[in-house]
Amino acid sequence: MRVPLITLCLLACIAALASAVILQKAWNLYPCPLCILQRYAFIALAAGCVLALFWRPAAWLAGLAALSGLGVAGFHLYRLAVPSEACGRDAVEAFVNGLPMAQWAPSWFAATGLCSDPIPPVLGISFPGWAFILFLLCGAALAVAAKAPRHE
Repeated sequence: MRVPLITLCLLACIAALASAVILQKAWNLYPCPLCILQRYAFIALAAGCVLALFWRPAAWLAGLAALSGLGVAGFHLYRLAVPSEACGRDAVEAFVNGLPMAQWAPSWFAATGLCSDPIPPVLGISFPGWAFILFLLCGAALAVAAKAPRHE
């Protein structure tokens, strides 16, 4: 049960990242700093899942990545729900755009938008809402996988 759960979580991360980039290009969207941080969390989660497939304790490490992504997505949802708290050009953007990945792959990792920019929901749920759901489900799946019996 451990390997299928981790594999499913890995595939969900790949799908989330691919969807974000494809929809960014197709809908001409500009990702905000919190969107980019969620991408980093999905990459860390995917890397943790790959490690967890071969090294059992890495499931807890991947779980920490899911927890960090859950926190960023939750904060993003809060920022969207409380318009007076909407993020703009701030220290988070300077930090995110100063990371090496923003220089190496700016179309994927440079924060060029605002959190308050209108983005159409996908199936009635906002992008950070989907990220929150995926981080929550992956975190739960990884907790189950980490506690799964050793015999498979």
